[in-house]
Amino acid sequence: VGAAYRGSPRGMRGGTILVSGNAGHEAGCSMRRGLIVIGGDCGDFAGFSMLAGNVYVFGDCGRRHGAAMRRGTLGLFGPQPPVLLPTFRKAGSYRPQFLQLLFQQLKRRNFAVPDEITEAEFELYHGDMVELGRGEILIRKK
Repeated sequence: VGAAYRGSPRGMRGGTILVSGNAGHEAGCSMRRGLIVIGGDCGDFAGFSMLAGNVYVFGDCGRRHGAAMRRGTLGLFGPQPPVLLPTFRKAGSYRPQFLQLLFQQLKRRNFAVPDEITEAEFELYHGDMVELGRGEILIRKK
């Protein structure tokens, strides 16, 4: 979903993709701009080599999220906190205002947003430190 074709340097360059079910591996791979929201689970390497943009997953994820990520935001909101790569550093916990606006917009488009997530607190991680370290991952705090 929104990933680059094999051999292409860039994936999605703008727009919005809403997936009410599950997605496969490499969602948002080499993504440049845009928004991807996945209502279910996704496979491994979400946001792999991501240049910028936003990917939000409401279900469980596979492994190695954000590997080689340069900028952008991954929101991993599933019930099970994912294991992050050691190249991501915790920056703190907070309730970002922009997520409240995003959730409102998704509800207006009849996208299923769990009620418990609208009041949740999130942990913020910066990385991938192997790259620029300017990407971020948000994980719902238990």
